[in-house]
Amino acid sequence: MEGMTLVTTQPFRVYADTSVYGSVFDEEFAKPSRAFFEQIQGGRYRLVTCPLLEDELEDAPPQVRRWYQQFETAGERVAVVRNSSADRSDRAIREALLRRHHRLLDSR
Repeated sequence: MEGMTLVTTQPFRVYADTSVYGSVFDEEFAKPSRAFFEQIQGGRYRLVTCPLLEDELEDAPPQVRRWYQQFETAGERVAVVRNSSADRSDRAIREALLRRHHRLLDSR
């Protein structure tokens, strides 16, 4: 096939919140949740986990923890990184809003 380029795609990296693992055992959400995890097993998605998820799952029911554990090794663990420039920006915005609020109160 001259002139054609073969493109291979990597699985989408996805983060599943604690509730997604638990919804596997919820009658209302079990079907779509299990379908999602089947797609992970099939290689369409690659799970991303983080310490926060693991901490939250410590208090989950045993069947939810077991469900997570079967996918834990297939996942990609990432660290939670705080963005200090975003933190500074948020702080500056809050301070500006407070100054404006105080000016409005003072002008009354």
